[in-house]
Amino acid sequence: MKLKLIKITDETPDTKTFRFSLDNPLEFKPGQFLVFIFKINNEEIRRPYSISSSPDEKDYIEITVKKTLNGKASTLLLDKTKLKNKFEALGPYGSFCYNNENTDNIIHIAAGSGIAPIRSIIKYLLKNKQEIKQTLLFSNKTEKDITYKEELQKLSIEKVFTLTREIHKEIKNGRITKDLLKKHIKESSLYFICGPPLFVDSMVSELKSLNVKQEQIKTERYD
Repeated sequence: MKLKLIKITDETPDTKTFRFSLDNPLEFKPGQFLVFIFKINNEEIRRPYSISSSPDEKDYIEITVKKTLNGKASTLLLDKTKLKNKFEALGPYGSFCYNNENTDNIIHIAAGSGIAPIRSIIKYLLKNKQEIKQTLLFSNKTEKDITYKEELQKLSIEKVFTLTREIHKEIKNGRITKDLLKKHIKESSLYFICGPPLFVDSMVSELKSLNVKQEQIKTERYD
């Protein structure tokens, strides 16, 4: 599919959201991703990016990208991309998504840019499945690293922010711990976990130690 860039939003010092217009609505499940195809110095590079907008936003899609060290694609997007630039993408793909599961409680657990697909799920559920209680546990290094901070604070869901490298009077300090997870666990809950591999593996291990079943856990790992 061909996508035209129509809006760029600065989220954090190293993260931006890119909005692309759609000639035709894109059918996807909240949490899925697209594969973008870039041509950089005569080299074709393919990168997966989660759709961070909701399927209800029919006229456009958004991706949220964090600049990575020596990342060719992220550097192109964050430093060189301009409005009206056109891109090619494939998809949607992925099983890390809300697929109309029968649950009354969802716990989202994210670190850093892992919030992108979870944002899509949260927004979709708030509009279409208001009977489902949602809780967000979101870990970042510092306050300025919290992607969508103002937007998330306005949403009518329970949320807990934690900071691992900054002491803050109003935001919980430290990592997402087993004790914090234990406060929000319910027998019928569904868990969406997204972030760096070590973070995801740690959260899965902690949940299992609290007797959460594997079939209740969905994961996506961001390198």
